[in-house]
Amino acid sequence: MPPARWLLLLSSFIPVMSLKPALIDVKSSCDEHWMNVTLIFSGDFHGLVSSKGSDCAQARGSGTSVSIAINPRQCGIRISKDADGLVYTASLQVQMSSAVQQAVDPVVQVKCHLHQEMLPIKSKSSRRSGRKLKDGGRAWLEVRGSAISAFNGANILTVGEHTVLSVHTKLPDGISGMPVDCRVEDGHGSSQSLTDARGCPTEPSLVPALHPAKSPGTWVTAFPAFSFPDSSLVHYICLLMLCSGECPQYDCMDEENGFRNSRNFQDDSEENILDYVELYNNVEVTAPNIELGYLKKDMSDILSVEDNSGWVCLSGPRVAMVFALLGALFLAAVLATLLLLIRHRRRYNHTRLHYGL
Repeated sequence: MPPARWLLLLSSFIPVMSLKPALIDVKSSCDEHWMNVTLIFSGDFHGLVSSKGSDCAQARGSGTSVSIAINPRQCGIRISKDADGLVYTASLQVQMSSAVQQAVDPVVQVKCHLHQEMLPIKSKSSRRSGRKLKDGGRAWLEVRGSAISAFNGANILTVGEHTVLSVHTKLPDGISGMPVDCRVEDGHGSSQSLTDARGCPTEPSLVPALHPAKSPGTWVTAFPAFSFPDSSLVHYICLLMLCSGECPQYDCMDEENGFRNSRNFQDDSEENILDYVELYNNVEVTAPNIELGYLKKDMSDILSVEDNSGWVCLSGPRVAMVFALLGALFLAAVLATLLLLIRHRRRYNHTRLHYGL
């Protein structure tokens, strides 16, 4: 066979992935509004890059690099803190093919340091009093898991894991704050209220009330991590009530006023409230035990399904087990037959020697 024919034949067995460009570098920059990421490849990249989240834009490659701008509010960016200040952490899904997703498509963890302790508060004119807070101060909402997930590069929590939700503020003199109207969203329209407009918990069994911590301007609560059925991303959102002087306090255990609605509460406190500022954070929560339980249940249902025609549906492992059992029975039958033949042969030889045949 000519050498050219051999080269053509060998090239047909080269894996397709070997022709795909490799990711060689990741660059990132960020501020309180955006996280900009640039991926650099060894060759022309024609796939897609996207961030985990519901309303995140996709970036399509057309050369050796591709850039994507990520909104921390919507795209599932985790906001955490280390020795240098706040850190944005995003999971980018790199689809190597322009048309289909593959199991070998990499997921890239990208971090970007903001080099600041808290996010600046952008206060607008109050919707109620018309006053404007010139120096809004700084604040941020933190969702922190146990030490196991804290040292994990992806910062992924597990359902049931001990989780701490805290709100940190640094406000000007004469201004105080209080977290109210906390909720969680899955990014697909489903939400769950955690606290009402007074800061009282709506589901104490899910998340207890936020209470002031020893550190001034900090509120904290602890609870087991949870997730939504159709999404592993959990978006935490709280409103920070900014007040002139002390924010109004409300006794959540007072059953006499327990039916007073949020509108009446805000109307009573109108003179002190300056503005409401939204704080947010995102965290990915997985449920491996729950997913494994559903898998086992589905497998048991498959193995026990039998229709009216008498046919039985078996899975691959069960079929292998049946064939193994039949093979063992066949070998046992062959051995038994050989033993009977040997025994019969010995008796026949013994009879011939006895009668001198």
